[in-house]
Amino acid sequence: MKEEKLFLHLGSIMKKIRRMMDKELYFLGITHTEMRLLMLIYNAEGTTQEEISSRIEIDRSNASRSLKKLENMDYIKRVKDEQDSRTYRILVTEKGWEIRKQIFEAKEKIRDRFVKGIDEEEVEILVALLEKIDRNLG
Repeated sequence: MKEEKLFLHLGSIMKKIRRMMDKELYFLGITHTEMRLLMLIYNAEGTTQEEISSRIEIDRSNASRSLKKLENMDYIKRVKDEQDSRTYRILVTEKGWEIRKQIFEAKEKIRDRFVKGIDEEEVEILVALLEKIDRNLG
């Protein structure tokens, strides 16, 4: 069944991307998941841990563990919210901003490899199909 092959290929591709990204980010001491957290924080600095967990769809304990690692590496810091002392806002440190370019370069390197040998029209078709699958899944 072709649908089953599609499902298997999508899973295989995601595993390979994660593995490649982990390898590219190894020198920074972070994983693919931690990179995703940093990317979210770069784009929404001051967000809360709860907001982060829901936006990248990982459970709170994994988010907490990854954020703690990023904090221990001095890439982020937690600051108490001025209106709600029970809430912490996540901010990027100077060291965290310094690695941003390296993260983008790693992503670009993998993205280039991902579309190697695929022309622009094929990429547009693939994106449209994947968007349709994404909508189907809700």
